[in-house]
Amino acid sequence: MARTYKKEMVIRVSNNEERVFFINQLERIKVVDLYLSAKPGYIRLRLAGSRENVKLAISEIKHIQKQTKGLLYPDRQGLFNYEIGFLFREAGATIRVELLRKLLQHKGYKIDSSTSDFIKSDAPLQVIIDYIHSLDSLIRETDVFIKPKVVREQLAVLAVISDLDLFTILERALESGMIRKDKKEEDRYSFAVNINNFLKAFVSNHIDDNESI
Repeated sequence: MARTYKKEMVIRVSNNEERVFFINQLERIKVVDLYLSAKPGYIRLRLAGSRENVKLAISEIKHIQKQTKGLLYPDRQGLFNYEIGFLFREAGATIRVELLRKLLQHKGYKIDSSTSDFIKSDAPLQVIIDYIHSLDSLIRETDVFIKPKVVREQLAVLAVISDLDLFTILERALESGMIRKDKKEEDRYSFAVNINNFLKAFVSNHIDDNESI
């Protein structure tokens, strides 16, 4: 029988919000037995398991600690550091990260796109979670009516940007010639303009100020 290895850690926390958030994230630690006690200013953790698993748990705990700081406290630029995997776990949905970045930019939030594994933004956490939910729902709910997925994705972003429903946006895009309908397949569409310019051009030309949320 492998010998049980034990380790103790003390995690400093600044306030009750940080303490509660950090403790909740510890539920992800499954490879060791984990015991904790919390007092104002710190959390004491006791880990027990194989030496290798304890090392893995310590690494994950340090990661959670760093993640917690990034989520709760903005940097000097006023940006929070959101790990993409964490956002998708919290939202219970997965979308293309580039869609979320473009949506946040069009909503007027600051975005630092210098890293692929994180979203650095001044947008509040719950706002981002809600946007992920909204985009994912719109993309999935229109799967039967609009193909391919890349067209649905762009229309979904516009629907969240504005107070227009997705099919109204599609109608405007068709009327303006920005999207064209396939002659053979009724539910298939394609872009008549460069996809990289589609969102910006549509917002500028087809969404009134009073339609923007």
